[in-house]
Amino acid sequence: MHRIDKHQVSEIIHDYKKECFQLEHSSEQHEAVLKGRQRLVDEILAQNFHYKFHRSPTPELAETFNTVENYVREAVLPPVVAKLAERLVLLEKRQAAGLKALERILDLIVKLGD
Repeated sequence: MHRIDKHQVSEIIHDYKKECFQLEHSSEQHEAVLKGRQRLVDEILAQNFHYKFHRSPTPELAETFNTVENYVREAVLPPVVAKLAERLVLLEKRQAAGLKALERILDLIVKLGD
């Protein structure tokens, strides 16, 4: 029975880890992550959500609500959404790198069967 070369598998895993490290620390790779993040942030913040009051609000309540909503949309939401979007883009790129590593390992297994 044939065996897979452990050195080749460890090399593939090392390449995967190196690619993941470069995604977060290499300026070239990180630029792609930042572009993807900004695209997601713009999409999310462009969506309009409307709150429906259960009863007709008083003018003071409506003004207070609008003030809070504007503050949250302009000051609180953008950095939070940006951080979440960056994490999401990083995870997507790490998943793609993991799939590529898995394909390389499967190629080794297929070659072993030949």
